[in-house]
Amino acid sequence: MAAWEGRECPLCGAGPVQDAACGRCGSLEGLEDEASALQCRRPGRLFAFDWGAGSLSPFLATPGAALERLLAFLEERELGASALVGDLGSGDGAVLVAAAQRLGCRCWGVELDRGLVAAADARAAEAGVAARVRFECEDLTATSNAQWQRCAVLVLHL
Repeated sequence: MAAWEGRECPLCGAGPVQDAACGRCGSLEGLEDEASALQCRRPGRLFAFDWGAGSLSPFLATPGAALERLLAFLEERELGASALVGDLGSGDGAVLVAAAQRLGCRCWGVELDRGLVAAADARAAEAGVAARVRFECEDLTATSNAQWQRCAVLVLHL
């Protein structure tokens, strides 16, 4: 493990590593070389890069053209009012609010960032679909599979 001492972390690039630990990622114990570090799949570390605060990717607003393509895809599925559309990493709620407006379906979103959940709730209320759209602030890697299984369509855009 001394091989990492004083160097950048092979998982996230932070540095320097001290006492076999990265200040951002935590312990690097057992990772003997860069190849093994990049293959690391420890619980809670699904990818080689940590975007901060436990998130799997940074928030980027869904571009209008991508939103329209997604809504067209959902329309082709002919989802009824009782169908549940899920969005893992729902961000500001734009996808689910648009789906609820256009399709009349129920929607469930999971987002780690509390500020984005608040923005999503406000967006749903402003659009008049708050009764059909629910956003939860939690880590999607800890979300119950039972929730995912209820969804007719599950959106994941990382």
